[in-house]
Amino acid sequence: MRLHAGLWLAAACAYDQHKDVDARIRRALKKSLEPYPKGESKDDAVHYLRDVLSFPESAVLVYDHHVIVDRRFLRQEKNRKHANFLASIVAKQKSIKNAAYAFSGNSTGFCGRDMGAKRAPYPCLIIAKAYGAKQPGVLVPNPYHQDLDYWSALRDHIKARASSRPWKSRLPLVFWRGNVLDRWHAPDDPRYAGDSCENEFGNHARLAAMAESVLHPDLVDVKCFSKHKCRARDPDERPCPDEQYLYSDTMRRVQRNSSLITDHGHVAKENYTRYKYVLNLPGSTSGSYSRNLNHLWFLGSVVLFWKARFTEWYFPALQEGATHLTVDSSTLADAVRMLEENSKDAKVLRERASDVDHRIMCPSCLAAYVSEVIDEVRAHFALGKLLDDPCATHAFFDALNCQRRDLVIIRATARPAGSFDVSEFMHRRLTTNTTFAKTTCHEIASRAHLQCRQRDRSILGWLRAKLGGWHTAQVPSLDEPPGTRRLRGAN
Repeated sequence: MRLHAGLWLAAACAYDQHKDVDARIRRALKKSLEPYPKGESKDDAVHYLRDVLSFPESAVLVYDHHVIVDRRFLRQEKNRKHANFLASIVAKQKSIKNAAYAFSGNSTGFCGRDMGAKRAPYPCLIIAKAYGAKQPGVLVPNPYHQDLDYWSALRDHIKARASSRPWKSRLPLVFWRGNVLDRWHAPDDPRYAGDSCENEFGNHARLAAMAESVLHPDLVDVKCFSKHKCRARDPDERPCPDEQYLYSDTMRRVQRNSSLITDHGHVAKENYTRYKYVLNLPGSTSGSYSRNLNHLWFLGSVVLFWKARFTEWYFPALQEGATHLTVDSSTLADAVRMLEENSKDAKVLRERASDVDHRIMCPSCLAAYVSEVIDEVRAHFALGKLLDDPCATHAFFDALNCQRRDLVIIRATARPAGSFDVSEFMHRRLTTNTTFAKTTCHEIASRAHLQCRQRDRSILGWLRAKLGGWHTAQVPSLDEPPGTRRLRGAN
């Protein structure tokens, strides 16, 4: 739990360079694509795009500054949020290039088309890896940043509240609010493939942290926000195999009497700033990421991580003992006590957490990373050879069987300045309804065909200028069928 040497220097926050993706994150991105065969030709790009689009529940197409998905993609809430988030980036960054990919909002990072095969043909873009960085897939931000404008407004709102609460006036406690659930299932339940407690890690961690509130109430304030959301597994009636996830005596006590670890009512995100220390716990669904972490970096507090192996897209840029501290049930209270006794250590951790916010989690930082992901996917699978050639794109979508497709263009959410409701209630339910305009493969093909003709006109104009007046009779007309366009008289 020692801080890294040299951290007494002020954090180097080059705010004017925050659009640059951290080199460690960039390396991890490139490495995540290495297991997948590289595309080299236009034919490779055709096979990739045809395969991606053949699964409408997961396919995302970015073409001509539009985000296009099948309506079936929007059935899942995380997919809708991802589409809205991407549309807000495309609307602001006209440099986003044409691309396509498969997306999975599964919190574990599992994606059926990327599992089981030794060398899957292409990856899923995923929001977390529950089992660590070696898990297949390419990481993108989780969808709970909503959209770029809203994320900016939320950050400004919470930062204003944080600046009104000086460090010395804050409560010397580590704070967390959430729920704990029972994820046990019978070994023979056909709905599940794993063991009885395959999804118990996150809930076990949460209950263990809550037990510390009973043991150390002067240091730890980690509780459920509702008794209806505080239903931990009974270890006697629903045991885990091989003595996994054993309960301490205090954990058994609070499991039987959840009122000991319940503080009724949601706590708005801006009120996390009342505390010096904030805790990130694994998610209750599968023990993977938690949306709670998104906003912890700009509270002006020290960030503590519960020990876990899941990873998100920006974790390569984090450093234990510098940007945050890692704790478990045996060290949580001691970490708070140590930081209370060493205010300089706490100051460094606060500054480095703020640095994570400014360099990595800011709206333009998120947009820059997503743009980099799209660039890397394009390059790896040679998508530019197809999607940047309007004539080839026209031919592809003109030939694609789209009878069963229900394509829509996602409209970026537009809100007037000052119209944001950043209350906790609104933040949790925002942008679950997606606005879109219907489109078809024929319309995409027609748009590409128009660009193809415009490109041809430009080329022909250049050619006529180069050849001179007496050669212009040999230049083909744009009214000729595409297959007959050639210089007349050519052998």
